[in-house]
Amino acid sequence: MLSVYAKLVKAYRVGVPLVSFETSDPGATNQAIVAEFATAKFQEQVNIVAWDCVRGWYVFTPKTSTGNLKGQDEYVGNPLELLVDLAKVDQSLPMVILIHNAHQFLDQFTVVQAIWNLRDIFKSGQKMLVLMGSGGRLPVELQQDVIAIIEPLPDSKQLSQVIGSVCDAAEIEASQDVRDAAGCAALGVTAFAAENLASLAIDKHGLSMGGLWESKEKKINETPALQVVSGSNSMDKIGGIPQFKKFIAQVIAGKSNINAIVFIDEIEKALGAAGTDMSGTSQDQVGTLLSWMQDNRATGCILVGPPGASKSAAAKACGSDQSIPTIQLDLGAAKGSLVGQSEQQIREALKVINAVSGGKTLWIATCNSLSVLPPELKRRFKLGTWFFDLPDLEERNEIWKIYREKFRLTIEQTKALHANEWTGAEIETCCEFAHNLEIEPSEAAEYIVPVSKHAADSIEKLRAGAEGRFLSASYPGTYQRTKPEASKAATGRRFQKA
Repeated sequence: MLSVYAKLVKAYRVGVPLVSFETSDPGATNQAIVAEFATAKFQEQVNIVAWDCVRGWYVFTPKTSTGNLKGQDEYVGNPLELLVDLAKVDQSLPMVILIHNAHQFLDQFTVVQAIWNLRDIFKSGQKMLVLMGSGGRLPVELQQDVIAIIEPLPDSKQLSQVIGSVCDAAEIEASQDVRDAAGCAALGVTAFAAENLASLAIDKHGLSMGGLWESKEKKINETPALQVVSGSNSMDKIGGIPQFKKFIAQVIAGKSNINAIVFIDEIEKALGAAGTDMSGTSQDQVGTLLSWMQDNRATGCILVGPPGASKSAAAKACGSDQSIPTIQLDLGAAKGSLVGQSEQQIREALKVINAVSGGKTLWIATCNSLSVLPPELKRRFKLGTWFFDLPDLEERNEIWKIYREKFRLTIEQTKALHANEWTGAEIETCCEFAHNLEIEPSEAAEYIVPVSKHAADSIEKLRAGAEGRFLSASYPGTYQRTKPEASKAATGRRFQKA
């Protein structure tokens, strides 16, 4: 398979005039493109010229020709004038022009028009314009004429080599196994960032894997709309929902080799407006998610139920037992106020998720109303829709035990409250109040209005919509408002009366 740089050289050979090149490390990309063209065999030298808004144009070797372009300072902060003058450069001069951070200028129609004007001139004039940037949607005027190339972030093998070089330079002993593990831990960042992270993770004891992950986590958290979920409970610290726990453990331990959990909280609030959003942002998010999940064969499940029924807690805890990172994708935070910003941010977030996981993800979304979600999106979550009901008495007893231990309470203090139809969140709040205020749980209960009381109508509506249609998180099969009795296998001889 051709590298992205080889693809760019091939595009030049066949006369492609306009290319968008998505990269997270433009400095390294510059050098890689120059090296690729240098090793390719052309009848005459291809002159590679770069431009950015601060330096104007610049070249990489003294022998590079820029034709009759003005001095480099003449184009500082002025891409439009450069684009206009490029149309006048000698047509016989082989040239590739790299425009840095091009996405920052594509909201200016004059710039868009100047780019389009180069299409036919460059097609027959041995020239190519490369619009380099970090992603985002091209203006509709250019979408049919610009070929897109996306540079992936380094894989674990490449990062292992980068980190190994840092260890060698620091004269730190690091076995190949350690270097390979470090490469996996650094997935999701550029080679330059991995070099920095590895340098910070080196101490007198060697290479700290925890330090490497902690530093990478900060880099992920700097990506708009992404947040690594940390400090979440393991599944055994969440009471009830035994059927969901069993199933999700089987999925993670299966042959899919899940490397990351992607968690979307209250997905209907972010994507429910896809049919009415006049800006097109929600529709773009739905389309982008659908394409990404399809391309990466990603799937997941949707968790539905009343507030406080452990949906979010369960989603965050799914990967903790297997040390799989959980990354929360906030679709609302991915929406920006500037033209094209929303499109760029959702794509950047998915690019980071893809790099961190190697494309092997399990998606878990919580939802309070499935009716507003597009059907095509629901179909991507092939692992089912699970209904999280209020816990029954057996599950509440388990939850009370967990929080009694956490807040140092006794069963004598709480047993009178076990019959209350409370959610796990309400049980935790009661125990926390009792501990922090130094009062009895029975007194703390006076400050709690359970969701079963103040939202009784909406809970019944949820139950009616889930019955027979969604999987139960508490027992095998579909949810039933009347919990089915566990079947008892016949163990003795059966006699019939005469």
